[in-house]
Amino acid sequence: MSPATGPRPDPRRRFHRDEQLRLNARRTEHLSWLGLVRTGKTALEVGAGLGDIASFFAGRGCRTTVTEGRAELVEMIRAGQSLVQSRQASVLDLEKCPAVPMFRADYAVCYGVLHLISAPAEALAFLRACATPTGMLLLETPVSASRDESLNPCEEPTGEADGSISGKGCRPTRLWVWNTLKRLYPHVYLPRSQPCHDAFPLDWTGTIGTPNPRAVFVASMTALNSPRLAGELLDVQHPAGREA
Repeated sequence: MSPATGPRPDPRRRFHRDEQLRLNARRTEHLSWLGLVRTGKTALEVGAGLGDIASFFAGRGCRTTVTEGRAELVEMIRAGQSLVQSRQASVLDLEKCPAVPMFRADYAVCYGVLHLISAPAEALAFLRACATPTGMLLLETPVSASRDESLNPCEEPTGEADGSISGKGCRPTRLWVWNTLKRLYPHVYLPRSQPCHDAFPLDWTGTIGTPNPRAVFVASMTALNSPRLAGELLDVQHPAGREA
């Protein structure tokens, strides 16, 4: 049987490789450190892959829905072949967001997805429409280290289960993400700390040596009174767990 006609590789080999598991561990440690997630709330993760980040919310008693653009991954989640163990899974391609949202959530979760789509502003507007009156967006994405406001469209590979569906992506600057969120939400924050992982720079003032540096943002419908959040686009952050 030739490679072209052979069975597709198990997506778990991609999503659960060592480096991805390490990244997810640092992401969820940071989510825990932020202290924003409450039991009994609703959570929606978009571009969920196999729902590894969603499992953080489900494990904290949130009613959790996952969406993913690839139907095969949704079927694996529904079949219990992922960490989240949820039948609340739907196919949703963020390149084709519906005009009327079919979900409402206290926590909209978009981790490692924004850079894989060609129209991130439209996707962020869709997530805003999914928010409850007290809802928030938890966003993590690779960014460009430039200090200007630019989207930086780019080509993205499509061959892997965790890659782009359209083949189009972007590397927005932090300022682009910040200003876009400010147009959508009344309250936007930057965590004072970054996840303890080498993909997350701490000092944005000079040359960033990390390829595809990552950043975390929080946007909310209501004010969040937390000393771990800053209402400005900080140039210097700290490792999570180390207070400034």
